[in-house]
Amino acid sequence: MGKDHKVAIITSVIIICLLLLSILAVYTMFNPKGSKSRQIDVEVSEEVINSIISEITSSSFVSSAKFEKNETILKFFIDVKSDSKESDIKALSNIIIDKLKKEVTTSYDIEIYVNGDLEICPMIGYHSKKALEFTWVLNKGDKE
Repeated sequence: MGKDHKVAIITSVIIICLLLLSILAVYTMFNPKGSKSRQIDVEVSEEVINSIISEITSSSFVSSAKFEKNETILKFFIDVKSDSKESDIKALSNIIIDKLKKEVTTSYDIEIYVNGDLEICPMIGYHSKKALEFTWVLNKGDKE
């Protein structure tokens, strides 16, 4: 084997390695490990959700309530009447937490969206799966 053959083989090996590294780089760019959707193995039964919605809507100050779930978040949408009190609205979060199993509240984030003809609406309640209680954000309006 001549010197030219050795250079050609070494050059070919280097080109193949660079090609493999570039393919790997493009693959990881389009499929990062952090972007895989997180599947939660804990199921929330429809019966429990219906029970929560039923109890929420039975409150005298609630007009309607609905539920949506995505992969990692349980969302409750609640419409309240104009005579609602902030403390009563926030107490609805206790109904949700009390009715859900601990394994659900520690697996899913929970969001409550409250709308109504009130100065404090819209209100948003957020419960992280790692939190002990809800955090609330209220509309404080344009008070001067």
